[in-house]
This record gives sequence, C-alpha cells and structure tokens, in this order.
Amino acid sequence: MTESSPLIVGVCGSARVGSFNRAVLDHAMAHAQALGARVQIIEMKGDTFPNFCEDLETRDGRPPRLDEIRKLCVDADGYLIASPEYNGGPTGILKNFVDWVSRPSKTVPGIPFREKPVGLLSVSTGRLGGIKGIQCLRMILSHLGMHISGKEFAFSLAKENTENGKITNDFMASEVDAVAARLVELTQ
Repeated sequence: MTESSPLIVGVCGSARVGSFNRAVLDHAMAHAQALGARVQIIEMKGDTFPNFCEDLETRDGRPPRLDEIRKLCVDADGYLIASPEYNGGPTGILKNFVDWVSRPSKTVPGIPFREKPVGLLSVSTGRLGGIKGIQCLRMILSHLGMHISGKEFAFSLAKENTENGKITNDFMASEVDAVAARLVELTQ
C-alpha cells in the first residue's frame, strides 16, 4: 500500500455502540485494505452534524468537524457505506452527513461525491437485511452523481450471523468481501 493506492472512505449510518452496521463496515474496510487500498472510517456520533438547515448554517456557521470530514471526502477515491434502514430509508445521521458534506465550501473546495464509486451495505436483525434502505440510498447517491458499484449486500439476521463485533457466517462474510472487492476494483 502506497500513497498512490486508492483511498476508500467508510461511512456508518449508525452511531450506536455495538452497531451491527459498524461491525460489517469494519469487516469490509479490512478486506479493502487487504486488497491494497488505503482506508479511513469517518467517526460520527449522533451530534457530529445537526439536522441540516440553511438557517442554522447562517446563524451558527458550519459544524466544527465539517472541514476535516469534507477534506477526507474530497480526497476519497471511493466509499463504503453501511446503514441500517429506518422506516424504509437511511438514518438521519447518514442523511445529515450527505447534506452537510455536499455543501459548497470556500475553505475546503473540491467535489466530495460526484463521479466516485460507492459500495452499499445494510445490516438488519430482520430477514430482509435493510434492502429498502439500500434502495433509497441508491437514489440519493445517484442524484449526487456517484457511481453505484453494482455489488451491494443487505446483511440479514445480524444477531444470528455476528458475535462480538465479528461476522460468523462464511457466506455473509464472502458477500461483504465481494462488495469491498468490487469497490477497490472500481477505484484502480
């Protein structure tokens, strides 16, 4: 891995301690790194970004970590995004991330999303694995001009297929690996 290796940025739509989505994202990022990519996960908590509102931006300015996160996104060659499904869509944390980072910036110019590939993962304790959330994310990210990798995975029955933050089901692990591998391929 060198400075010219592709930079994959990981984004988790869940800030919950012990998040299944974070466990699966960590697995995918480790696989991308094993394939030669540089990897960096954006650490978000529930208060990293307030609900997006232009009035807040005018009144209070930009969130404190926005420039740091936006710079990482501008430098990214691709993204791995894992998010639970909340009422058929992505989480508020993830949507606020997209809304704030996509804002034009004089301090951190550049394009954070357009023309960049993204691999999508969703994890759920249910049987559908959050597939509706992936469908909604696909629509949002395509609108931003991102290239959906063509390989995504809705990881179902998370309680049965993970233990202590690790994937325990070989089939599930191989599907997550395939999402990461396809993304690394698209960034080279």
